[in-house]
Amino acid sequence: RLAGIPLILLAMTFSVPAVEQQQDPTEPIKNLQFQSAEIRSVLSFLADYGGVNVVVAPKVQGTVTIRLRDVEWRTAMEIIARTYGLAIVDEGDRYLRVLLAEDYREEVTEREKHLAQQREMVGLETRIIEISNSTAQDIVTAVKGLMTVRGTATADKQSNSIIIQEVPTNINEVIRYIRELLSLIHT
Repeated sequence: RLAGIPLILLAMTFSVPAVEQQQDPTEPIKNLQFQSAEIRSVLSFLADYGGVNVVVAPKVQGTVTIRLRDVEWRTAMEIIARTYGLAIVDEGDRYLRVLLAEDYREEVTEREKHLAQQREMVGLETRIIEISNSTAQDIVTAVKGLMTVRGTATADKQSNSIIIQEVPTNINEVIRYIRELLSLIHT
């Protein structure tokens, strides 16, 4: 029975960080050393040191061995993240999420896909701009590069006007560009 006690104490020694305690989290940690420590515990320790909340995803597992000197807690956390394929996401309000980098990339891709779908669902605005001292077709050709995938610019030859159909978030930028072109033509 006594033979098991030193083994437990030895295991506990490896999980306890060798770090000089400091009161100010903005000061670098003088000596940060972990050997075969649970990565979740190390991340929690660094978050505690920095005075931030941290949520570590369930897939983040394994052990970490590091030896760093004169390093800020956030830098140490980022070094661990890069080394072990993790992403640290600052959610604001002193709250960090730590997850596998691969899962984070997938999350960002899904978010972008969702935003693109939302943009596709937005109705188009239509504006008609009368052109003088130039041809509408020349302006349409210049404007097409600013249009979103859904936007259109068409020249009406009879009225020498441009008919713009564009998503609301971009239509004012297109109109501003047209007005700048027209002011350059008039000078």
